[in-house]
Amino acid sequence: MLPTVAIPEVTVTTVETMLVPTIVVEETHVIPTVCSGYGGTYVADVTISDGMEIEAGTSFTKVWRVRSDGCVPWPEGTVLSFDHGSQMGAPANVPVPQTSPGTNADISVGMIVPATAGEYEGYWQLQSPDGVRFGPNLFVKINSVTIVPLPATTLDPALVPTSMPLPVGCGDGTCNGSETFVTCPADCGLVVLPVCGDGVCNGVETMLSCPADCGIATLPVCGDGVCNSSETFLSCPADCKISLTPIIVQP
Repeated sequence: MLPTVAIPEVTVTTVETMLVPTIVVEETHVIPTVCSGYGGTYVADVTISDGMEIEAGTSFTKVWRVRSDGCVPWPEGTVLSFDHGSQMGAPANVPVPQTSPGTNADISVGMIVPATAGEYEGYWQLQSPDGVRFGPNLFVKINSVTIVPLPATTLDPALVPTSMPLPVGCGDGTCNGSETFVTCPADCGLVVLPVCGDGVCNGVETMLSCPADCGIATLPVCGDGVCNSSETFLSCPADCKISLTPIIVQP
């Protein structure tokens, strides 16, 4: 018989763990923008694209579109001032219209293409009334070209015919199919049209178109004492009588 073993009691304890979420609070600090005064941004070339070829000595107008993006409007007295490069006959300063922030202004400068062929660039910048430069460098870039006119064409008088050449065979007395009254009057002279009333019934005249020349033919009249060729003894015995001359028969 086996001995009896005592089993100790085991107590199980359940421990519940609670996770507490961590909340992170981020603080946003807004730093105020400090206004720097006047401002300008290039928008577009309204005229004269970069590298455009223009004939030497020609006047042209360059127009830039610029946006006022500063804190204050461009006041009266603001100019577009030449900075460096080729000025191309333009004034040193060009007035700029008063422009509020957020709006665009078209700035025009009149220039003249240099006489010498080549590439030219000029740079300009906005300037406030108190002489402060601001905004981007606006530039114009062109190619001056010389257009050579074509020489005038003159004809050699020796090569110019003084009269119309006569067709082959002109003067042989026959008006051929290639000849006309204009090209060969010697062979194809003026056609003399028949004149009605000249007493001649031509081939193009008829009794209907010209009865004066081609009148009604006079038919032979039986009994006029004339035996015409169209009359016989049978058709007209009065004009064509039978001769009663005796016939002598020789024995």
